[in-house]
Formats: sequence, C-alpha cells, structure tokens
Amino acid sequence: MFHQLLVPVANNLYLSFLVGILPMLVVLVLLGVVRRPAWQAALAGLVIALIIAVAVWQMPLGLAFNSTLNGFVFALFPVMWIVFNAMWLYTSAHTEGLREAVLAAKGRPIHIPPKQVARAR
Repeated sequence: MFHQLLVPVANNLYLSFLVGILPMLVVLVLLGVVRRPAWQAALAGLVIALIIAVAVWQMPLGLAFNSTLNGFVFALFPVMWIVFNAMWLYTSAHTEGLREAVLAAKGRPIHIPPKQVARAR
C-alpha cells in the first residue's frame, strides 16, 4: 500500500510546498506569459505533476496513471453535462425562433410575435 510522504524534499515542508506548486506555476506561466493554448498548458502541467508524483513523492507509476485516469473520468462528466445542455438550449432557441427575437431586441423590450408564444406553450 502506498503511504504518501508529507515532506519528501529534504524533510522540509516549505521546499516540499515549492516543488508541489510547480505544476500550477507551469500552467500559469504557459497561459499568461508564453501565451500557449489552454490544452497545451494543461497537458504540460499534467506531465510535470506526474513526474513530481513519481520522482519526488515516490508514488508507484501504475497508481499515478490510475489516479490521472480517475481524475479525467470524473472531470469529464460535469463538463460534458454543461456542453450537452448548452447545445440543447441553443438548438431549442434556434428552432423556436427565440434567438432572433433576443438578438433583434438589442436593449429594447423583447417582443415575441403571438405565433411563437402560442407555439412555445
């Protein structure tokens, strides 16, 4: 069984914190300074986190990959739930003609023709 080391870097909490924060710093620097796309920054942060977990925290390689897969699966469901519902809402508004009514309003009170109101009920 794997027991996580709490202070793996020179038995010092602060040095362990600095090593542990490296993946987040990599992501932030790649996004903000280097201006890389988000998927590339996230992938680089993931690789750095895996290297640190295996090399510094001495996590078994199989467990590190299983943890990555677990995080991927449990993060994918909420994201895809939001994307699916956004696509459904857009399609519903587009087929009912409500999108055009909202775009035509441009700050004025929205007036939906009676035909569309009756169809929406």
